[in-house]
Amino acid sequence: MTENTEDEYVRNRIGMLLVGVVSASLALSGVASAAPAVASPRAFAGCNYVSSSYRPTLSIGSTGDAVNQVECLINYNSSYESWLNEDGVFDEKTARAVTYLQACNGIGGNGTVDARTWDKLYNPNRLCAF
Repeated sequence: MTENTEDEYVRNRIGMLLVGVVSASLALSGVASAAPAVASPRAFAGCNYVSSSYRPTLSIGSTGDAVNQVECLINYNSSYESWLNEDGVFDEKTARAVTYLQACNGIGGNGTVDARTWDKLYNPNRLCAF
């Protein structure tokens, strides 16, 4: 991971946290009672390896830009404990991260990226996103 990529990741996480804190404060004060408690997860602008409509089934041994997209979305849209190299190789580390994302989002945990997993990569449950 390059230093710039890590800095972007940290800034993105801090920004999401600040939006959540401000929104929660406004909600508690009654100023914006409909404000969400946390920032809405979104695809990080740098996660543009493939179109969001391209969602192939992926598993250990898969390679290519779709795998890069999975790795990037996990890095920026999940609370997974470690950074994934966006190298386009679906290995054991990627499978563990996918299994975590699946379990956290309540869709099972087999480590294979299928249609339901793609949905949660782009739209994770809020508790799993940060």
